[in-house]
Amino acid sequence: MVGWAVVVLATLGLATPAAAAAADPPPVDYDAVLATLDREIPAAMEQAQTVGLTIALVDGERTVLARGYGMADAAAGRPVTADTLFHIGSSSKTLTAAAVMQLVEQGRVDLDAPLKRYVPEFSMLPRFRDSVITVRSVLDLHSGIPGDILSGAITTGRPYLGWQTWLFKQLAQQTAERPVNTAWAYSNTGYSMLQNLIENVTGVGFLEYTRTHLFGPMGMTASTFDDAAIPEGSWAKPYAVNAQGTGATERPREFFNQWSAGSAMSSATDMAAYLKTMIARGATPTGERILQPSTVAQMLTPQTDLPLDIVNTRQGLGWYLGDDTNAWMGDAASWNGDTINYHTFLRWLPELKLGVFVSVNTVGPAPIRDAVGVRALGLMVTAKTGRTAPPLEPIDRRVAHVPLRQLRRVAGRYATGGGLDLVRATRRGLLLTPAAQNPGATPVLMVPRRDGWYTPNADSPLATTSIKPAVVAGRHVLLERAPSTATGGGSPMISVAAERLPAGYRIPQAWRKRARGDLRPVDVVPRTYPGITPRAARLRIVDGVLLLQRRTAGVWATHVLVPHGPRRAYTFGLTAFQVARGAGALVRATDDRLSVLGESYRRVAG
Repeated sequence: MVGWAVVVLATLGLATPAAAAAADPPPVDYDAVLATLDREIPAAMEQAQTVGLTIALVDGERTVLARGYGMADAAAGRPVTADTLFHIGSSSKTLTAAAVMQLVEQGRVDLDAPLKRYVPEFSMLPRFRDSVITVRSVLDLHSGIPGDILSGAITTGRPYLGWQTWLFKQLAQQTAERPVNTAWAYSNTGYSMLQNLIENVTGVGFLEYTRTHLFGPMGMTASTFDDAAIPEGSWAKPYAVNAQGTGATERPREFFNQWSAGSAMSSATDMAAYLKTMIARGATPTGERILQPSTVAQMLTPQTDLPLDIVNTRQGLGWYLGDDTNAWMGDAASWNGDTINYHTFLRWLPELKLGVFVSVNTVGPAPIRDAVGVRALGLMVTAKTGRTAPPLEPIDRRVAHVPLRQLRRVAGRYATGGGLDLVRATRRGLLLTPAAQNPGATPVLMVPRRDGWYTPNADSPLATTSIKPAVVAGRHVLLERAPSTATGGGSPMISVAAERLPAGYRIPQAWRKRARGDLRPVDVVPRTYPGITPRAARLRIVDGVLLLQRRTAGVWATHVLVPHGPRRAYTFGLTAFQVARGAGALVRATDDRLSVLGESYRRVAG
């Protein structure tokens, strides 16, 4: 009789108590997690002088937390709540990718078709034969489209509605930075093309399409890519820590004109709905479906396996995948976002069905979005699984002997994210001069260790940084090993720090003559947000290397140039910083003018 009763209950779609318990375990108790965060977040905000922060924690279909800390409007005394809107910056790209993948599902877009099939207005000057920019290569950041053309991308006062048309005109004068599928390289410009793809394929405006097919079905009623339409009082005002470190001051409102690359505004409440949708593989909290599970699985599949992709994540279609420094938490999908004034953390764990969203409205010397985001996610993983972060891997400081002739093969001039580094061989190791273009740059002795890495003495300012010479795909690079970003421990982060200049490097006489005096911008788009475009530029020659320096917000950024004839040069350097932001960009010059990435400069008289 007992067996018969079980059969009847199963046939009727009912469950026995034992079966119900197995199918539906009790919810995880996150009270201790919430208490910890409620204690730590205000302290972290005070230390970093952060005015406002919003956070959402999700476990499966459950919103564990959605709330705000601090102020959305300090002067008015308006606090951040779970419904306060923040600019989420490049986290918007995950939504744009979802919209494109909807069209792929419908058979209206082929991922491996040329981008130009769907965006005929897109063109660039020819450079690499048989290198075709595809939709897939744009989504997975391997297209070679220049990373940032910033003039007018973010404005004050009002949006620049003609920016997209202006961008296409600028691209028509640029070349690709590298052949397709050479190396991962961040490209806001590439993702900006996807707005036109969606509009051209559907015949519907980008704002309307995303409202109808993304935000609406997910119940994200307050979210939008139209940041100009957000009413006063519903969003967190932007702030920046002052130079004296004694507080934060309000900043002008920003209008993000690269819609599909980063203009979305959202709240903790809405982003919780988005995380639930992704965790449910495209099924929304409202009962609709924006993507099929197979499509989400495709988005979460690494798209390339290239030797030069030396980063701590892999790239899917609209998501970063994995995180070597936090591997103890399990498989991850993420995409953080930054605008001028807002910093966002967005990460979820597909297998554990956990997700975290954090956003802050303050620019400062110590952004806390990663610290809070990683901490919150780590606490949830521990509460749900019992796993904890492993201890930090110690740095091996046992000295190894490396023959001088081997060290000499490494010596040379290297392009880095900070400009020019010099490496000389000594009997004790490698003598590294970071940022050698800066007056008074101090050499650091990097001693070979038994694990193959080179580190300075423990009392050096670079004590926690290690380098290792390597040849990857025929390119001579220095790898860098930096401390882990994991909560309490974990593996270090490994990336490319520098690339040695090519053999036979020389500077034509025409470029030598230009390395004098200052240059001033002549065509910055009006109302471009202060501090994102250079206000001065100059060419210099240091240790026989041609450098382009541009001053933005009082700071000189330096790029190594490799000339190609008397009027063209390309920025150079396979580094985590450079390849992500413009390495390989075309620089054109005449006797008194210079142009790079949509910015033109004229020599100052005298």
